[in-house]
Amino acid sequence: FCENVWPNLECCDWAFGMPYGEEVGSDRYCRIDWHGIRPEQLVRDLQSTATRPLPPRFCNFVFSNPVGFRESFFLALNRYRHVDAPGKSMNNMPSFDSDYRDDDKWVRKRKFLSQYKFTIAFENDSSCGYNTEKLTDAMLAGSIPIYLGNPEVGRHFNARSFINAHEYFPFRQNFLTRWTEKLGMTRWGRRERLPLRIQPRFRKAMRFFKFRLKYGFDFSALVAKIIELDQNESLYRTMLAEPLLHDNLPPSVEPLRRRWIQIFNSELPLQKL
Repeated sequence: FCENVWPNLECCDWAFGMPYGEEVGSDRYCRIDWHGIRPEQLVRDLQSTATRPLPPRFCNFVFSNPVGFRESFFLALNRYRHVDAPGKSMNNMPSFDSDYRDDDKWVRKRKFLSQYKFTIAFENDSSCGYNTEKLTDAMLAGSIPIYLGNPEVGRHFNARSFINAHEYFPFRQNFLTRWTEKLGMTRWGRRERLPLRIQPRFRKAMRFFKFRLKYGFDFSALVAKIIELDQNESLYRTMLAEPLLHDNLPPSVEPLRRRWIQIFNSELPLQKL
């Protein structure tokens, strides 16, 4: 589904996930483009956005699962100004759930994010195609995302409307990074050599190793950009006033609709192993 896992088309009729279709290269695969929202929701009223009061708080970090790379970034930014972390990861304040008891959990989260100028929106991995609700939740809340995940996120969103962390890390791509990336996305069957209980820990270790190889752990340029925006209201408002989508227009979902109809109407038999 929306985890960064490579589809195993040897054991299913269809696979749906995050990698781009051209990378998977199968007619039995479909990428999930949107996560619980309609693209129309991201069309921005540019005039009201440019003039609305700025959020009162600095930055938040809302995560449950510990991921070494993003926790290291949290610590680096926290040295500049206090970053609020109500989740299990790097927790330093109470949960916000009790403040919005009558709302859906996603609404509660967006209400919380709306109080902040910035939202750390790091995925648990960085791979082409892998962008989830972490980015769009901050966008819908009116908080500028500090994003890391899909290096090609500009295919879907206007990269001038958020801080694209990929632009501030020394990118390295070689055989070793590609190898660790594949291992970090692979799930093995029950008959494979790696026991099922070890696989999640192994994938997590490979993703952490890939982060070190690919980006290093130097956050100075990224933190400097955030400080610049935080201390310069004009620059901050310029970014806040940018459309979230290219030309502030929602992309057509018609090709995806036709694709889903094709899939549901298909009688493709299970591929023989």
